[in-house]
Amino acid sequence: KHDRTWSWMDYVILMTLVGIGFGLAEDIPYAIGTSAVQMLVRGATAMHGGFGFIMGYFMGKAKKTANKLWSVVGFVVPWIIHGLYDFGLTDEFVALNENLIVVPLALAVLALVVIIVLVVFVLRKKNDPHYREPFATVQGV
Repeated sequence: KHDRTWSWMDYVILMTLVGIGFGLAEDIPYAIGTSAVQMLVRGATAMHGGFGFIMGYFMGKAKKTANKLWSVVGFVVPWIIHGLYDFGLTDEFVALNENLIVVPLALAVLALVVIIVLVVFVLRKKNDPHYREPFATVQGV
C-alpha cells in the first residue's frame, strides 16, 4: 500500500473510466428487455462515459477550489440528464406523443458532444500544470 497523489486530470480520467465500466454493466440487463434500436442508441452514445467525465471534472474542481458545491453540481447534472434520457426512451414517454422521441435523441447528441469535449480537453490539458498538479493524497491505493 502506497500513498498516491491525485490531480484534477486524474479525477477526470478515473471517473470517465468508471462511467464507461458502469455503462457496460448497466447495458447487459437493458439488452434483455428492450428493442434493438434502443440498444443501438444506448451503445452508440456511451452516455455513462460522458457522465463520468462531467462528474470527474467537477469533483476535481471541487478539490482544487475547496468548494464542495462543485461536487454537488458534478452529481446533479449527470443525474438529471440520465433521468431525462432514460425516461425519454421508455414506451410510456413515446406513447404520450411520437414526436417526443427527439428528447432522447437530443440528449444522445449532447452525450456525443460531451465525449468530443472530453477528448479535446484531455489532449489540450494533459501537460497543463493547472490540471496535472497533485492536490490530493489518496492512501492505500
